[in-house]
Order: sequence, then C-alpha cells, then structure tokens
Amino acid sequence: MTETLDLLIVEDNIDDVELLKRMVRRCDPNWRTHVVASGREALEIAQTRPFDMAFVDQHLPDTSGDQLVAQLNARFEAHPSELPVVMLTRQGDERLAVEVMKAGAYDYLRKDDLNSSLIGRTVRSVLERASLKAQIKRANERERAWAIRDGLTGLVNHRHFQERLRDEWARAKRHTTPLACVMLDLDHFKQVNDTYGHPFGDEVLKWVARLLTDTARQTDVVARYGGEEFVLLLPQTSTEGARILSERVCAEVSAVPFVFEGTSVALTISIGVSSLDDPRAKTENDLVKLADNALYRAKRSGRNRVCMALDVGGPRAEILTSSSTLTALRDQDIELRRVLVSIMTGLLGLVDARDGFGEHSLRVARLAVRMGQRLGLEATVLEVLRTGALLHDIGRIAVPDEVWLKTAALDADERDRVQQHVVLGARILESAPFLERERQIVRHHHERWDGKGYPDGLTGDEIPMLARIVGVCDAYEALTSKRPWRTARSRDEALAVLNAGAGTEYDPALVQALAAAIREATGEV
Repeated sequence: MTETLDLLIVEDNIDDVELLKRMVRRCDPNWRTHVVASGREALEIAQTRPFDMAFVDQHLPDTSGDQLVAQLNARFEAHPSELPVVMLTRQGDERLAVEVMKAGAYDYLRKDDLNSSLIGRTVRSVLERASLKAQIKRANERERAWAIRDGLTGLVNHRHFQERLRDEWARAKRHTTPLACVMLDLDHFKQVNDTYGHPFGDEVLKWVARLLTDTARQTDVVARYGGEEFVLLLPQTSTEGARILSERVCAEVSAVPFVFEGTSVALTISIGVSSLDDPRAKTENDLVKLADNALYRAKRSGRNRVCMALDVGGPRAEILTSSSTLTALRDQDIELRRVLVSIMTGLLGLVDARDGFGEHSLRVARLAVRMGQRLGLEATVLEVLRTGALLHDIGRIAVPDEVWLKTAALDADERDRVQQHVVLGARILESAPFLERERQIVRHHHERWDGKGYPDGLTGDEIPMLARIVGVCDAYEALTSKRPWRTARSRDEALAVLNAGAGTEYDPALVQALAAAIREATGEV
C-alpha cells in the first residue's frame, strides 16, 4: 500500500507508543501517526482533523476503551464515513476486548503479540471493511431517497404523497388555512407510447415533471400519481389560486409541440381541481377524490381543459365515488411489477432448463440475498438485489444456443455476441421504469474491478454495488456448476479462483464477504 494514511494512537504508555510507532513505520513510510494520551484529547483532535484509523488502548487515564469507542461513534454518526477503531489490550484482556468490539471497535490486538506484519494486515483489513461499510451506508441513504421518489421522473411517489397529504391536511385543519389539490392526466398518452415507443413516452413524462416542478413553489408537493397521472398538493392556496396555476400549466403543455431526438408531438393535459372550500371534503381522501372526479369530467367534456370541483351546476351534483380510483392506481405499479418479474423469471427459468444450467438464476439470487443480509442491506435494497439477480441473464434469450453452449473456444464475433447479453437484457427492462435499479444490475454485473469488463468498462466504485454483488455471486455459482465445456469445481476451489481475481476482476471486500456468507451458511462460522 503506497497511499498516505493518518493513524491516530490513543495511548498513555510512552514505551508502548514508541513500539507501535516503529512498527507502523516498518509497514509503510507513508503511514503517519499522531499520538494523544487521553480520551478527551482523542475526541478533541478527531473533531478538528481527519484520520483514517485509530489504535486505542483499553485503559486510559480518563475513560475506558468502550466508552471512548461509543463517544467516537456518536460524534461520527452523521458523517458519511466513521473513524474505525482497533483496540489494544494486555494479555488476559480478551473478554473485555470482545465487549469493546460489541461497542463498535473493528478489531483488537494484544500488545504482547504486536509485530509490523500483524499491524499491516490489520490496517488493510480494517480499512477495506470500513470502506465497504461506508458504501453500504451511502447505498442505504440513496435507497431511502429512492423510497420516496419516482424512479423515472424524480418526483415524489404515490406512497410518499399519501404521507404528505395526511400531514398537510392536518396542518390546514389545525390552523384553518387553505389547501388545494390538483389532479393532472396527459391526454391520449397511450397513443404516444404506441406510436413513438416507451422511451419517447418516458421523455414526455420527465418533461411534464420538470414543467410542474418549475411551476410549483417549494412548499407545494409535486408527485407522480401513477402512469401518466400527476398530482399537486398546494398548501396555503385558495380555490382561485389553484385554478390560475392549473390553467397556466394546461396552456404551457399545449403551447408548443414536445420535441425529442428530432421527433415532435403535440400534447395536451386534462386537469381537475378541488379545495378545502368544498363542504364535501370531510377527509383528506375526499379532497383527492373530488379532484379525481373533476379530472374525469375534464376528460369527458373534451380534454385539454381545467375543471373545478366547485363549478356551478356540475360537480356539486356529483357524489363521491366509493370505488377507488385512488386505491387502484396505488396498487397498479406494484401488481404490474409483480406480474412482469414473474413472466420474465419464468421465461429465464425455461432458458436455464433448456441450456442445462438448472436453476442458475434462482441460485444466484439466493446467494446474493444471503450476502446482502450479511452486509446489512435494508429490506428495500434486498428486494432490488433479489430481483436484479433473478433477471441478471435475461438477455441470454437473444444469444443462439450454438454460441452460448459452444464447448470450443469462442471467436471474436461469438465472444461479442455473448457479451451483448447484458446490453440486450438492460434493453428489455428499459420499458419498465419501476425496474430501473434492477436494469443497472443486469447491465453492469460483468464489469471488472480493474475496468477491463463489459459493456462500459467501469472501474472500482463506479460499478453499482448491487451489480458487484451479483457479479461475484454469478461467478461463484457458475464455477461450482457443471457446464458443457468443463466440470464443476468444489466450493474451496471456486473461492480460490475468486480470491485470485480479487482486486482485478472482483471487489476484494465483496469476495471476502461472499466467502464469509458461504461458510456461515454451512455452519463453519
């Protein structure tokens, strides 16, 4: 390791300090040490300058090791990365050291066992684990953001809209302030998709999302409600204010044709508006239903217009429907996703059976989920990982059997056709915007850590972490399964192959995590 590292040593014994500094210098002259003698000093300096790692003695003059670790973790809780700690113990302190590790330390070393080789291995191992933990933390944060956002448009999704609706309704009722709801639906959008293709339709939806975001205030809620339908929730907005905004949006959508990659199409939008001024709006769901009814009226009366729930002679005579467009739309994407994934995995299972690969995709998915659980991925991320792993080879359906199952060496053209299966697989998923994260797994699971993989030549952390997980699980499952061109390898042989490729083909930290997950599953840990 040639990079510069800054290591913090928290130790009050001068002899131990000098010994540790000498060992660190022998490991790498670029590793710098900074010494403090107390927990108070450690907390102060950790706040003012960054360190890559800390060695902490368990017995300090002003605190104990476990207390200091807990305090350091609390200080770094909001940071994107933490300060990994290795505890230093005396002979016979192992039980206490285990307790300190439970408090958050990465490892512990007995002072009587210290040598430069042990120090070097420990530093490298801890930094790899800390890096992976930081990646997982960032991934979980991104997933929390994804959980409230629509994957295609970036707007608030249906579920989070419902939460904001409850909050804004309660606030408006509590303070007796105005609140308006605007439902919007693109006219004849199915024809746009059928005529110009779903990628073109996706660009239309993203353009409408940008238009609504630019029109709304920061306090407004702009959401994709389902399909080509959007919704605005407007706090502190009267019925008249909501009407003016809606008519402006309606006019802007129809003002000029939408153009993308040289193709243009005229668009219009229908809009329904409701507000708290309506005496029928007794609950937050009533507010949405009234806007939905008004939208339906706008569609029936010719489209490309705004209809108000309080228009005289019309909607006041309408009764709220108990059957729920709201519920149907809420369940629509979930059911469509379930059916689509079921169809695709069933098709891929037939391909696996035809090729003699058994349940390859299912085994990769199970292994990936087991590994993700060990890494501490959240439930929503695990579901994306599971689905992406199930579909990772969906592009194989477009590769001829005579190429995929060829026992002799592939020529350049055949190799290119095999490598295209990830591009074809990603293309298959493009028409399903709710599978965007899974599409990234399908496209990138054959990238290599050193940048020599395909299709995009991504390197290191540029490769999505879930794709890296599926890639290493796919490799292990392939190595341990019989293929027409070779026999199956044993578990240990397969792990040895992966270890040999760690740092070149595979993320080294994930190779370690896979080995640990496999051994844990067989009761060896």
